[in-house]
Amino acid sequence: MNALDHRFPAEFARFTRLSEILEGLDRSFGLMLNNIEGFLVAKSKSVPEILQDLWDLLVAYARQETIDPLRNIGRYVAFGIGGMAFITAGVLLFGLSGLRALQTQTGELFAGFWSWVPYLVIAVIFGGFVAWAISRIGKGDVGTQPQRPQTESKR
Repeated sequence: MNALDHRFPAEFARFTRLSEILEGLDRSFGLMLNNIEGFLVAKSKSVPEILQDLWDLLVAYARQETIDPLRNIGRYVAFGIGGMAFITAGVLLFGLSGLRALQTQTGELFAGFWSWVPYLVIAVIFGGFVAWAISRIGKGDVGTQPQRPQTESKR
């Protein structure tokens, strides 16, 4: 049994010299290590390698913080536009069906001079719906926590 068996994984048990262990670490974990006078020291990289690593890190960070969130927002926008289109089509068809029902199912009530009344009724209903929708629009609290009323502490 080797003295290093208890400190290293089993895959390194086949190595007997420290240089072989360092090479195994280099291959297995991508570590850059040197054995200088019995100490393990990280190999220093050249300036172009450091700059390339820095550039790669910067690009990955920018992608993570800008492109990925925009992609997620794009999904919400796409589903929102699709939902809006279906709701708009449904409301318009519902309005047309109401208009047709008022014109045909009321008999002679809206005939002749009064034929404009079904259009007015549907316009008033749609106007009320639009007014209700506009009243629901507000500043909003997007991204903020609701304020809790402060209570007096009893001492």
